[in-house]
Amino acid sequence: LHSKKVLDQLATYLDPDPGSQDSLKNRCIRTKATLFGRKYYRDFGDLETAEKFYLIGHRYAADTILLDDYAWYCENDLMSIYTIRDDYESAEYYLTLVEKSLKHQMYKNPKSDASKQYSRFLVNIGLLFESRADTLGAIACYSLGLKLADSMELATAIQGNASRLANMMMDLDSMEHASQLLQKAESALDSLKDERTYEERLADVRLMQAKWKFKSAKLAGNRRDQIAALSGYEKANSILESYYPSQKRREIAKYEVEYAEALIEVDSLSAAKIALRRALENLVPQTVPTNLLLGFGELYHENTFIQIYEAYADISTKQFELTTLDTFLYTSIEALDRAIYVNDIILDQVAADPSKLIAVRTNKKLVHQELDAVYTLYQETRAPDYLDKARDLFNRSKSILLEEKIRQSHTVAHLTAEEQKTLRDWQEKLRRAYANQLDSTYRQDSLSRVIFTLKKNISELLAGKEGQWKKETIDGSYIEYAVYGDEVMANFNIDQFKGWLKLGPKKYLDRLIAALNAY
Repeated sequence: LHSKKVLDQLATYLDPDPGSQDSLKNRCIRTKATLFGRKYYRDFGDLETAEKFYLIGHRYAADTILLDDYAWYCENDLMSIYTIRDDYESAEYYLTLVEKSLKHQMYKNPKSDASKQYSRFLVNIGLLFESRADTLGAIACYSLGLKLADSMELATAIQGNASRLANMMMDLDSMEHASQLLQKAESALDSLKDERTYEERLADVRLMQAKWKFKSAKLAGNRRDQIAALSGYEKANSILESYYPSQKRREIAKYEVEYAEALIEVDSLSAAKIALRRALENLVPQTVPTNLLLGFGELYHENTFIQIYEAYADISTKQFELTTLDTFLYTSIEALDRAIYVNDIILDQVAADPSKLIAVRTNKKLVHQELDAVYTLYQETRAPDYLDKARDLFNRSKSILLEEKIRQSHTVAHLTAEEQKTLRDWQEKLRRAYANQLDSTYRQDSLSRVIFTLKKNISELLAGKEGQWKKETIDGSYIEYAVYGDEVMANFNIDQFKGWLKLGPKKYLDRLIAALNAY
């Protein structure tokens, strides 16, 4: 089935029965919903529709705790979708369910496919840990997955775990270890040539090999070999594009960004812009503007946009350093505005604070990068517009989650009496569920499900119901501080005189704080 239009028509025939007690009928609905979900996810990259069908399939699992032998095909993919969406708490919830289900199946029947699936499942857990910036957790997952795959001679899991582990080793500059792992991944490919996903796996290994050559040359200070390694990125991109013919895919966009970042390192700025344009073409349905700056209305919840616009800002900053033309700094600011805008979308759409904290860290990094460009322009022009821009960025670098909690408390006042009662009931149940987690007599997996559901319900109730709330503004004189990287900045308005200064390294501030605390 190669037509999404035909799949859409077929999907209308799925008819879930919310009140069905027939286990055979429920199994049939779960099977169909999972098949539709996998088609939308794997073949067409339509995460939103795939999620809808997977959630239907999840509702019809044979056992709410141990699931069934479809856990690998349904809940495992749900975990991957939530990882892509930056919703790490939801991803971890389904991770727990799948892990419990696979271990149960392995215990019931050691010869079942669950053992093979578990080794491959560890790749997905590792990707979740990587996304949450948990380097040690990711390495532990990939290492265990590789050990299990080796013991079963499972080529798909050997390739997946070895490639991802090699990538982690490269990040840690452990190039010899990374080389051994890539040889292992390459060897596994030989027995996968008849697999449907062979080209995708081949592209993955080729990309990692290109990164290894590029990083090795960089560490050796050999610029010529760095440039020579770029052809490996092109080959990997070409293989992946042949795997997804005539399709726009975020996977291709990710590869193009990797290539662009390598090109920026060797100052091939024009080629890097072309790679970023190709990345954007795989994320948006229409033709991409030549200047790469999409309208804000065309951007959506996709973290690849952040990577694209960070890279574009780097290109523009380098062009400014080469030419000293302010126009390149303007472009850098425009690019970072878009990256921050997408990060705001992610912050708004993920429900739980652990997931939000990742986006908050990204926000700080982007804001500080933009502050640098704005400060340079302010020093050159002393234009008040840049002071206003700096003030906005100062605010953005501060207590985002606290502000959201304050906004939510104002929102409650705008709920109806019935909605307020529902909210109080949910909050009380949530409080009890947290308290019960400390009591070993309660089933922890059931409590996790209750907590997950209640937090999601509360978030959805408050979403979109925000009333007007006012921040207190300062009319008189003020000095506002921000710690930017290793610098302390002050933005001030004293007796109607506005200004913006870099005060010095953070270590001096740390000494002052230590002296004040001692006093």
